[in-house]
This record gives sequence, C-alpha cells and structure tokens, in this order.
Amino acid sequence: KAKLAATLDGLVAKGKLSAEAVAATLARIKPVAALQPADLVIEAIVENLDVKRTLFAELEALLPDEAVIATNTSSISVT
Repeated sequence: KAKLAATLDGLVAKGKLSAEAVAATLARIKPVAALQPADLVIEAIVENLDVKRTLFAELEALLPDEAVIATNTSSISVT
C-alpha cells in the first residue's frame, strides 16, 4: 500500500491525479488481514504461481465461503 501511495503521489505531482482522488483510492485498499467481511477480492500480486497459490490459500482462510476471489493474471493459466 505504501508503494502504491508513493506512485500515486507522483501522479499528483505531475498533475495527473488530484490529492483527493489519491486519498479516496488509498482509503478503499485494505490489508489482507482486514478482508474478512469482503464479498469480492481481485488479486493483483506478482506473476509467480507459488506466490499466487499462497495468497489464495490465505484468502480462502479469511473470506466467507460465498466470497468471489478473482485474478488479473496475464501470464499464468487460471486453470
């Protein structure tokens, strides 16, 4: 989240985003431990199968059974 904040702050400095938009975006991002009430999670972690499997296992333990876990993977087959 801190790295994303730094990137977004750079876009504010370039005039591409407002500080308010950045604050609103960062307010919507929650650490994994805070996801228990979530109904939808979209994973966007590094393209490494072992890392993704570990993350999915952690998410499954935290989220309710009816939650949807989606991925934005581009180089790893979802199946």
